[in-house]
Amino acid sequence: MLFGASATPVLAGQASANATDPTIAACERWFAVEAERERLSAEWGRHESFLAREFNWFRLSEDQRRALPQARKLDGIAVELEALDRKSDALLKALPSTPAASVAAVVANLTIATRLLYPDGYEEVHGLMVRAVRDLKTLSRPT
Repeated sequence: MLFGASATPVLAGQASANATDPTIAACERWFAVEAERERLSAEWGRHESFLAREFNWFRLSEDQRRALPQARKLDGIAVELEALDRKSDALLKALPSTPAASVAAVVANLTIATRLLYPDGYEEVHGLMVRAVRDLKTLSRPT
């Protein structure tokens, strides 16, 4: 599960760069897929909570869970999440070969990297990357 904010702050105010920079366009697609994945994950959690509350979901056997019509919604969400995982992976694989044409594109790439690098396991590296994103945004602002 990924964490973090939406892509809006990362790419905000970059309309002219977005139109000409294929890296920004690719990053925007990745952020959109991740936002949908986060939305579906939250929906999964809400529905699973409903099932736990109404049907004692966590005490049911696998056969009992499969027999419960209300559980089919989780199956549908799982299928959608798997499709989004494949799409996200494909977009992510394409990003390194897409050259950046702006500082905004570098910021977008680094922002994706910070979302994929868990801070718990790589606290110092994550902190450096977050700092680099902040610094690049500051340095690239018109004066």
